[in-house]
Amino acid sequence: MTDEKKAEPGVLKSTLSINLHTYYAIRLWEGRKPEPGADKSERRRRIIGMPGVISRAKIASKDSENDNPWADMFLFNLEEKLSKSKQEIDLLVEQLNEVLRNVPGDIIISGVASTSPVNIGVHSRSPLGYKSVWLLVGYDELVLKAFQAFHYGLIARARRDELLNAGGHAVRQICALAQSYKTVPAEVIFLQDHKKEKRLLAATVCLILMSLVERNVPLFLLLLNNLVTLCVSIYAKNLHRPVTLPECLGLPDAVKA
Repeated sequence: MTDEKKAEPGVLKSTLSINLHTYYAIRLWEGRKPEPGADKSERRRRIIGMPGVISRAKIASKDSENDNPWADMFLFNLEEKLSKSKQEIDLLVEQLNEVLRNVPGDIIISGVASTSPVNIGVHSRSPLGYKSVWLLVGYDELVLKAFQAFHYGLIARARRDELLNAGGHAVRQICALAQSYKTVPAEVIFLQDHKKEKRLLAATVCLILMSLVERNVPLFLLLLNNLVTLCVSIYAKNLHRPVTLPECLGLPDAVKA
């Protein structure tokens, strides 16, 4: 009788790298170091690059796994901002594509690329880190097409600079948002058998904070009502009996009455 060795697959492995063709995109990847000036008003603040964005997205994801509501709110805002910035850059790229297509049929314009693009390896432990890199690659494409269209006289210099500034601003917004994230110890604490309620409560708190920032009063009131209802429900489950809101809040008997 022979022993059959169980076949087991090895660990999954994949690598990813990007090519950046323009100095504009490379500067955004690297970020900006603080530059001292004669006084505070003249000093240029430090701006993190894509490695910093990837690092903070990883930290926030880890904090979120530990039920940190501030991390949940940051990741939500980052994803929303990434989606909006991507739409803005995609729209600008499509505008340039339309310009480049709108030439006489006998004119053939080839694609544009750097003769020596910079190849950069990318590794992120958060999907939002990769999404940030995709945004930068999209901006790199925008810069290429803007200079190509300007070179052939299809757009004016002012329009080229307008496109470059708009696209760069969309990427820098992501860097600025990521730079603002700091781990703040916070945990929504309940019994271990209420993990579902814990996650729901953390998400509700994040949405309430966002409604305050956006000054959306109707949404704030609705979420606040949901939060109170959820807290009372969890408190009742812990006591294994119905409770009232004053009792949940720990108010004295006189106030309850």
